[in-house]
Amino acid sequence: MAITAERSEQAQTIRLSGGVDISVAAELKKALMEALDGQGAEPGVRVDVSAVESADVTAVQVLYAAKNQAKARGLEFNIDGPWNAELELRFDEAGIHLSQIFIAPKEEMGNTIGLEH
Repeated sequence: MAITAERSEQAQTIRLSGGVDISVAAELKKALMEALDGQGAEPGVRVDVSAVESADVTAVQVLYAAKNQAKARGLEFNIDGPWNAELELRFDEAGIHLSQIFIAPKEEMGNTIGLEH
């Protein structure tokens, strides 16, 4: 898996690619927390999951925890996609209903999936 981070005027973007599983959970958490900690005048954090090939429940739990951290801090947190069926399945396995995470159904989102904040 590769994790890349970039900062723009609009947001801090974390791009995920390849397999996202327990073996990279600590690295993913660190990248997400650094992105959230680095928020000043920037409006939020964006996570691009369009290149994720596989994922496990641990990855989903880390994303969900980051979403909750952002919400607690009053920051915007978005996932850009599209997300694949495996990622959707992993949210289900973690007991996280997509309506708890995504603002609109997948069919309505196009390439952007917003997390409630």
